[in-house]
Amino acid sequence: MQIQPNGELIQKHLMNDDQFYLGYSDGFLDINTLSYRGFGAVWTRKNNVNYIIGYLFTDNPQDFREYLKDGHFLNTNEVDCKSLSLIYDTIRLEQEKKNWNTRKRLPILTVFRHPWRSFPPGWYIYRSREHYPFIASVLHRTLCTFTIEHCRVCENNEDIIKFINQTNQEHSIDIKMNFYDTFI
Repeated sequence: MQIQPNGELIQKHLMNDDQFYLGYSDGFLDINTLSYRGFGAVWTRKNNVNYIIGYLFTDNPQDFREYLKDGHFLNTNEVDCKSLSLIYDTIRLEQEKKNWNTRKRLPILTVFRHPWRSFPPGWYIYRSREHYPFIASVLHRTLCTFTIEHCRVCENNEDIIKFINQTNQEHSIDIKMNFYDTFI
């Protein structure tokens, strides 16, 4: 997935002759495809704060080079994998916050459709697939509503346990690690 460079940020930083940093490395999780791919990013730094200009997940490093050829990133420094990892972690943290705070009420007929009509009101964990990485969702079913309360990309068992514990604490409930992964 390609995120287009933020034109407003680029113009602002080009006018100030700010230094751009770029990095590319393999083995980062693309949450849109749930596969490990190459990750490249371009950012600038001001007052010890990183401002991410754009990023790209790709299977081909040449795609990242093409991404940079638009002429905006002439004054760049290539960085090590550790710095790139910090940028990736920043992006993932923002995505996790958004996924945690975004709730979605499903259409009212969902509670009357198979397989959910046979489920009593309560809290359920749905995972997008059986193997890691997967997207885990906490679903809350009442008599007449069905809501996706929270989502999280889980790369390992530690992630899912943390997600369940956070959900239990937030809602004062006690969900167990029972998955429903053949539905929806």
